[in-house]
Amino acid sequence: MHFTVGLISALAVTTAEAYLVMTNPIPYGKATLNNSPLAANSSDFPCKQCPGVYNPPLEGNKYTIGLKMDSY
Repeated sequence: MHFTVGLISALAVTTAEAYLVMTNPIPYGKATLNNSPLAANSSDFPCKQCPGVYNPPLEGNKYTIGLKMDSY
């Protein structure tokens, strides 16, 4: 029984795909982020680098020392 459940769980995990876009803290290059897969020719590898990704953001992250990030 445990083997069957483990096998089904392992197979389910290997078929799952997810493309997430972080919102908090505000990521670098937020204006050019997307959650699509890598380009077929790998032109956006690694990490989906886009032109201007390291330009200073229009908005920033401001946190109070000692508070958890989920407090915001």
